Amino acid sequence: MNNVINLFSIPIYTAKIELSLKEEKFIKNLKYDFVEFKNGLISDDKQILNNKNLLNLNNKIKEQIEIYTKKIIEVDDKISFYFTNSWAMKHKKGDYAHPHAHSNSVMSGVFYVDVPKNSGDLVFHRNSFNASNAMLSSLAIPYKKYNQYNSEEFTIKTEKNLLVLFPSNLVHSVPFSISKELRYCIAFNCFIKGTLTTNGVDELIFG
Repeated sequence: MNNVINLFSIPIYTAKIELSLKEEKFIKNLKYDFVEFKNGLISDDKQILNNKNLLNLNNKIKEQIEIYTKKIIEVDDKISFYFTNSWAMKHKKGDYAHPHAHSNSVMSGVFYVDVPKNSGDLVFHRNSFNASNAMLSSLAIPYKKYNQYNSEEFTIKTEKNLLVLFPSNLVHSVPFSISKELRYCIAFNCFIKGTLTTNGVDELIFG
């Protein structure tokens, strides 16, 4: 019997969450300003998931974080996760997100509020160029077809009400939007609470 073991894989989690029309309207009516590179708009509120108008969405995302961390990655029940910050993004035609990772965070996520066609998918990148899990990273080996074992990039097709959770150090980007309609999403970072240790000696407490 043949078998493949996905050794040391990076777990990216997706789920669908229903957003009410009231919540969607609230997000779209937020005050936005340009990000540093002028390639998109970001909400003034950087704790958006703590807003009482998004309490339902907050709870639904937390439910999915619980599944991702406790049932898939199987983090110890003594460790909990909380939002450190959260913000809404608005992209118009020509906007994009350059390749980046999130600092001072262990887990990040994005929830798609409204995604017009051709407004940009979510692209994940390997952290080093030409690094393939299948063969030596120093060789530019051609492949018949790209898959989860040999790709340097992996694209997730974005859609309305989609939630994506991933490790914060994973580099990701969004290509240029070519849609005339506005694209809205909420992004967030999470950190941990609890005592970290593997042997009972090297303890590190996050409260």
